[in-house]
Amino acid sequence: MFSMLVCNYFVSAVFLVLGGAMAYGALEFPLAMTEHGPGPGFWPFCLGGALVAVSLFLFCFSLWHREALKARQVAFATEANVPVYKAMGLLVLLCAAIGVLGFFPALAVFIPALMYLLRCRNPRWIGGTTVGVILFVYVVFGLVLNTQFPQSVFLE
Repeated sequence: MFSMLVCNYFVSAVFLVLGGAMAYGALEFPLAMTEHGPGPGFWPFCLGGALVAVSLFLFCFSLWHREALKARQVAFATEANVPVYKAMGLLVLLCAAIGVLGFFPALAVFIPALMYLLRCRNPRWIGGTTVGVILFVYVVFGLVLNTQFPQSVFLE
């Protein structure tokens, strides 16, 4: 078992690196405002900056409360954590499936699998939620924001 202090330091370090890498990578794209809105690097840069800020906040919080956090132990191998680990595995599979199947087919498999993992067994709810989320993503990101979604490697 680890103390909460060690876990907080680890999480803040990992997300500090991820946020910094995201912000740095976003600098390769234009950030400036155009007639269509902010450049393609603007929002990834903001997200990376937000991850850096939150990581620094967690680090400072952990420094200020180190005695209390040192006393709290974190148990990773409990029954309650198993669904969380399974959901994390599903997210990794989603990321891999997006490149193979394309964004929307991978999402159409991921959402029902996640809902089943979360003990939703009603086919109407599963189907309705899947269709609703996919439509929402398509309308907001595809039509309104004109985002290009990853395609299947078989369609390239």
